[in-house]
Amino acid sequence: MNKLRKALLFLFLICLNGSVVLLAEEDLYLKYKTLVQQFPDNPVYHYNLGIILAERGNLSEAEKEVEKAAELEEKPEFYYSLGMIRKDLGKVDEAIVSFKKALSLKPDYVDVFLPLARLLHKKGKDDEALRYLESGLILAPDNVDMLMLDARISGEMGLFSRTINDLKHVVQIDPSNLEAHYFLYQVYFNLGNFDLALKEIFFVETLDPRNYKVYLEKGRVLQKMKRYSESRKALEKAIKLNPGCSICYSILAMDLYFLKDYAGALLNFKKSLQIHYDETVASNYSKLLSYISAVTLDMMNGSNLDKAEKYARLLVQVEPANPSYMVLLGMVLLNKGECEESIRILSEAVEKEYSKPEVVYYNQGICYFKLGKYNEAEKVYEKVVRKRPDFAEAWYNLGSTYEKEGKKEKAILAYLRFISLKPDSTLVPLVKHKISVLRGSLTHTSTSVDGQP
Repeated sequence: MNKLRKALLFLFLICLNGSVVLLAEEDLYLKYKTLVQQFPDNPVYHYNLGIILAERGNLSEAEKEVEKAAELEEKPEFYYSLGMIRKDLGKVDEAIVSFKKALSLKPDYVDVFLPLARLLHKKGKDDEALRYLESGLILAPDNVDMLMLDARISGEMGLFSRTINDLKHVVQIDPSNLEAHYFLYQVYFNLGNFDLALKEIFFVETLDPRNYKVYLEKGRVLQKMKRYSESRKALEKAIKLNPGCSICYSILAMDLYFLKDYAGALLNFKKSLQIHYDETVASNYSKLLSYISAVTLDMMNGSNLDKAEKYARLLVQVEPANPSYMVLLGMVLLNKGECEESIRILSEAVEKEYSKPEVVYYNQGICYFKLGKYNEAEKVYEKVVRKRPDFAEAWYNLGSTYEKEGKKEKAILAYLRFISLKPDSTLVPLVKHKISVLRGSLTHTSTSVDGQP
């Protein structure tokens, strides 16, 4: 239609004054409207009026005029234009019929194959669409638009060899065709051919070096190839170009995890979730939190306390509202002998409504005992046994605290409670000895006994 319009309006468009052009177009419209009225059986006049109406946006009237032209004379151009108008009107089935009629009249009508195939694809008739594209490409083997549509449909159908051949042909015709190179990268990536995928994305990078998506995809394929350091650099470039790229942070987090930079992995997972929540990313983030928690406990029990503290502080940093990580940090600090800070951190965990406050109080009690603050230790241990009367270790520690304070009767009762709860404990002989000594010293000098489990 555009070619015809240019031909029709050629004499009128030589003037560059806008108002004159508009007037000329209106004159042309009135001219053909008059001619159609005077010569109602002239198909060319109906056709030209229909094209003018289509250009003016009056598609319904344009359809009527071109349809009338086709009724008066079956010309392939009329049916092609009718198909284009009906396509624009959303009349897909009728447009397909018009395009097929045009091809029946002129089988080598190259312009028809692409719009017809597009509509057939839209209708889900992909096999038929590919047949028409195949015919069209025999006539015009270097038609990039037909090649790209053929590649897309064949790719959706799993005909990847055909897709690859189409795309290779496109880049031979136009080596700088960004869409074809990127599409070829995606096909190779999805097929697991990461070497060829990387080659294509490197080429795309030369064509579009400021597009963050290029570096995102570069990072993805390098990660699949286990080239994590290179992937990391690509993703950092993507983030620099687009700091709001959620998926960039999550993929970078995986690189950092594989590089054993757990701190970086956690921070990038969290950044990704802050930008856009995703179930998979959230799951990976949660799993990494659990893993680091377990590693921290292992390190604490294995006396690698400095690294345990580093990870515990990281957990508190990324999840400051989670009191369980505060408790973990408090326990690490306790094991390092940093009791004052441990008490403070554990108190914050209680304020944040930690689900097991007796655990917090128990560890605070150990800290207070080590600091020689026996009155404070007594208070928190009593909180523990009130909340958890079956907490045997708390009874033992409370007995030791009472003993330090000279509260011998209370110490004996606490020790007896421990024995009743854990009669098979290896500490029982020691506890019985303590009780014996305390009973013997009720009327003698108190024996000072130290130590907590």
